[in-house]
Amino acid sequence: MASCAPGEQAKDIPQMTFSASREDGALSKTSLEGASVLWSSEDKISVFSSSAAAGETYTILEGGAGKAEAKFSGNSVGTAPWYALYPADDAASLSDGVLTVGLPGIQKYSPNGFADGVNPMVAASSTDKFTFKNLCGILSLQISGEGVSVASITLTSTAGEALWGKGSVDMNWKDAPALVMEKNESCSSLVLDCGEGVALGAGPAVFNFVVPVGTLAGGISVKVCDTAGNEMIKSSGNKGLVSERAVVKRLAPIQFVPTGSAFLSETVFGVYDLGSGTPVAVKSYVKGDDQYALHALSAQKYSFRFQNPDQAFALFVEYPAGLEVGSECQLTISSIGETGVDDCTVKATLVKREGTTDWFQDFENQRGYIVFETTVQ
Repeated sequence: MASCAPGEQAKDIPQMTFSASREDGALSKTSLEGASVLWSSEDKISVFSSSAAAGETYTILEGGAGKAEAKFSGNSVGTAPWYALYPADDAASLSDGVLTVGLPGIQKYSPNGFADGVNPMVAASSTDKFTFKNLCGILSLQISGEGVSVASITLTSTAGEALWGKGSVDMNWKDAPALVMEKNESCSSLVLDCGEGVALGAGPAVFNFVVPVGTLAGGISVKVCDTAGNEMIKSSGNKGLVSERAVVKRLAPIQFVPTGSAFLSETVFGVYDLGSGTPVAVKSYVKGDDQYALHALSAQKYSFRFQNPDQAFALFVEYPAGLEVGSECQLTISSIGETGVDDCTVKATLVKREGTTDWFQDFENQRGYIVFETTVQ
């Protein structure tokens, strides 16, 4: 008698059919739009039982694509209770009611959502109906930068928590399933592949990472690579960042500024014109001649100044305290005497912090500001 490959359906093997939907109010399987979940024509699930620990692959039946509930059919897995995993995974297995699963280390970019097959869900049932529940949460990055095409983004857990790899789920949960990841620091970096590139504009583009539930004790770092070979690395001070099951956590918007930017190589306090591509100091601190100081106007705001009593000038830059690299804020610039810098309030991004120095960039007016910072984290 001819044999069948694992998961392969055959006419002489009993078949089973299950209907599948997802929990109300949870994340969409393939998008973040509204509350509806639509299955796609290529979707497959793995179905397990106590007598089918390796599982069988079930394929969506005709007419199910584009609907919130679809039917899936495959080789029989014996008697109830039954357990299911989306997406289908030949490497997954069931043992004593615990399902072993794997999360990929590379996810594919999908506009305003996430790609098929990266958001795992599980279900348990004693009937022919599965209601899938999400295992993971989403960290949603918002990145802007006109003229930039993003090739990939790497998300790294600073304290080494696993963002992908092997995990397990007790399929006899009460309210919701819990994915427990194996500890593996080599799985602490997760890549979002943006294919031929995602063009950025003045407004932020959204990049979503499906990540395990839990607390990222040391926060995260983000490396953005563009199609021209430039990169930006942003270290987040957001310690204790929590990923929640079936919840989208939107992080603060960041502006793409290549690590090799000429402005970021400047080290002298002051105001710079960035319009030509090469930083030109409009007014900068002169060591040995000028004085500088940082004054806390309040717990939320600082005022940095440098001055020269002999030349009768002082330049002030006010900015919020406690900013993280990549954060947008308002800078208030004012002067006494001749500095060549107009009094103004501008929107700027904290693009770099090193030691006790901060670099701010005003992209709209193509200005850069280097100031003193004491709140090093």
